Amino acid sequence: MDTPNPSPDTYHQTAETTYSPEVSVDIITELFSWLEFVETTDLAEAKRAILELLSENSPDPERKMAAWTAYAEICEKFVDSINTGTDTLARSKLQLALVLHKALIFQAARNTPRYIEELDMAETYADDELRRTPDDNALVTTRIALRRELDLLVQNLELSPEILLVKLKGVISELNREFLRDGLAEGDDLETLINNAYAMIENEGGDADTILKDLGILE
Repeated sequence: MDTPNPSPDTYHQTAETTYSPEVSVDIITELFSWLEFVETTDLAEAKRAILELLSENSPDPERKMAAWTAYAEICEKFVDSINTGTDTLARSKLQLALVLHKALIFQAARNTPRYIEELDMAETYADDELRRTPDDNALVTTRIALRRELDLLVQNLELSPEILLVKLKGVISELNREFLRDGLAEGDDLETLINNAYAMIENEGGDADTILKDLGILE
């Protein structure tokens, strides 16, 4: 039996709503069932190993890299182990679920910037899949929930490079957002990213001053 389409009111929030890490975990965990994802023992152990390293004051870089590499390999094997046949949508949902699984690692480690970054990427992934299958209930639900979570983070946290990228969704092209994300990974600071975003908006025919002020990015 198909699960009925969720109403956007299910994930409604007001300007007064505050961000709650505990509620966030519940929301993301609920999405796992929609995406037909069940955490395996290997995934749980790999996640635990990473969290143990992240809890250390100065984790050894090589051990840290090895743990993330092992996690990535387990994720890849997990997707390959599920017999989705020619059902590319089912495979895509599992890959989306793994992005959320990774997001929860950063959330548990209290690394909010990386948590936001992973949620942003998950929402973009869901958007791409919805263009191909706009009526899929699981993707619709996931997209609504992720937008709610990101909206709460934007409302409750100060401007940061990761928040900036979320605010720019739909304002500049996804190609340009990806360019900014690459710049962030390479060490661009907030001011540099804002300056680049300003130029992108102007190049795309927008009024950068007005748009960035309306978004609360410029005063």
